[in-house]
Amino acid sequence: MGRETVLEILVTACNMATMPAFTDIDTVRRKLKRAYRKLKKHGGWRAVGDEFGISGAMAFRIAERDYEPKNPTIRSKLGLPAYTEVPVCPVCGEVHIKKSCPKLREKKVTMRETELAEHVVDWLQSQHWTIYQEVELLYGGIADIVAERHGILWIVETKTAMSISVLNQASRWPVHYRSIAVPKAKNDYKRDYQLAKSYYGVGVITVDREYVDEIIRPPLYLNHNKMAKILLSRLTEEHKTYSKAGCSNGRRLTPYKMTMMDVKQFVTQHPGCTIQDIFDTHGRMHYASKASFKGNLLKALEDFERDWCRVDKTTKPFRLYNR
Repeated sequence: MGRETVLEILVTACNMATMPAFTDIDTVRRKLKRAYRKLKKHGGWRAVGDEFGISGAMAFRIAERDYEPKNPTIRSKLGLPAYTEVPVCPVCGEVHIKKSCPKLREKKVTMRETELAEHVVDWLQSQHWTIYQEVELLYGGIADIVAERHGILWIVETKTAMSISVLNQASRWPVHYRSIAVPKAKNDYKRDYQLAKSYYGVGVITVDREYVDEIIRPPLYLNHNKMAKILLSRLTEEHKTYSKAGCSNGRRLTPYKMTMMDVKQFVTQHPGCTIQDIFDTHGRMHYASKASFKGNLLKALEDFERDWCRVDKTTKPFRLYNR
């Protein structure tokens, strides 16, 4: 039996006659080493190279030196996928199989409502609107942004997603203009923005980190002029800076907090004053009646404002002091 016949039998026994269409380099290395163990006494690496269609030196480098060939002809003979030139990702400097960069997806964070509101506030202020934020108005309703210019009132509700609920929320305000502000969507063209204006009477503002775009201009409601003036009269300087629009921590300037701010200032300036003294100066404030003012204010000062207010009950009427 000749040498060539012996080699053919050994390689067939190793099941190395053919390679799979595509395989990885580690699999190729294992097969080369397995073939070398069978052909070690019958030509060594040269015989292994002849079987795989490569040189013996190349077979040795791949199996023992962790070398991966780049030549497309050699890779094809070994069953490795061919290399091709692809552009490097400009974001991370690597090559991706998919078109989008995974690191870019990791960096992409949904815009928070407070961040969205900041862009809207800046956009409105650039048009000379006076801004009030997180304003509690009718029946406990809270408006994210209230803008005023020349007696015209515009309420903007900011949300991180457009929905029917936010449209309903914006449409309830009896003011001259109502709008919603939402992040600009990737498939923005699919949204039916006209529905907001035609059905809900609400404008639409889309916000990107680079710009603010008023997609739908809100209709003007002159029949809300009387109620808008009432709401406008309830706005204070504290509403401008007390809380940021879109915050979810519950920090907002409520009628109760406004009352306590005035009461605290009065007690500080007039130590030993009475509830009647406060009423004579400020009226019933946010309470419904004089009786409600006197009964509820004293209880609130004793139960909830004790950290700064001391009620002296040794004399009648009770005296109020700032701690």
